[in-house]
Amino acid sequence: MYEEFGTQRRVQGPDAIVELSKGWRKAFPDAKGTITKAIESADTVVLEIIREGTHTGELAGAQGSIPATRKRVRIPAVQVVSSKGDKVAETKHYFDQMTMLAQLGVLPAPVTA
Repeated sequence: MYEEFGTQRRVQGPDAIVELSKGWRKAFPDAKGTITKAIESADTVVLEIIREGTHTGELAGAQGSIPATRKRVRIPAVQVVSSKGDKVAETKHYFDQMTMLAQLGVLPAPVTA
């Protein structure tokens, strides 16, 4: 199972996860994730990630689609990956969707203290 808390998407099975990933790759074909920290405990790994990419394709979502803005985004994220045996059983992906939407120019920039 794969769950994105920023988008409220939850999918089961490898094929569904691949399809979800293809949508992100279409919207951000140059996307990359840089792991900045990893913490491991028993059957769980927590990864801090910086996701970066340029929005050059349509970004489809539950509330509609966002046409390509050609803007670059840099988004902090965390993934919690749990395994059973030698296989991934569950991935929970937390990312700052509001910052991403602000960087794309579809929301006002967040206020910082």
